[in-house]
Amino acid sequence: MFRKIIINCLFSFILALVISGCARTRPIVNVEGFIPEGMTKEQIKDAIIDGCEKVDWDWDTVDGDHIRASSLAKNYYQMVVDIDYSRPTKYEIVYLNSDNLNDNGKGEIHKAYYKWVGSLKKAIDNNLKRMSKRSRYCGKDSKNNLNSMCVLND
Repeated sequence: MFRKIIINCLFSFILALVISGCARTRPIVNVEGFIPEGMTKEQIKDAIIDGCEKVDWDWDTVDGDHIRASSLAKNYYQMVVDIDYSRPTKYEIVYLNSDNLNDNGKGEIHKAYYKWVGSLKKAIDNNLKRMSKRSRYCGKDSKNNLNSMCVLND
């Protein structure tokens, strides 16, 4: 008898885990990324735009520190995010709206949203990393005393 109760409880617990793990929605959270030191706003903007283009997201500049990006995945799922790079050390991908991603108005969205936003973040991070390594060093040409000797470090 006691054994049967334990088996039933264990079965119920496992069933609850399986059902909760199969949920199609997740809470909506903003995604943050770090900006390497010494990058200008223009470099950051270019890295974000290049990242959008690499993963086929459309983009538009909203103002000096924001880019609005949108994607149509599988010709069915549409999502729109705001990419805020106003802080000197971080950028943030903020969810704005979506179609067909189960945004139920309760702060939840289809779990596939994070796959697509994760790809966007990874592309942006790769560009930021690559661009931060490309620093310019300009010194004086000792022969002519001109600021013409620039070296691009890759």
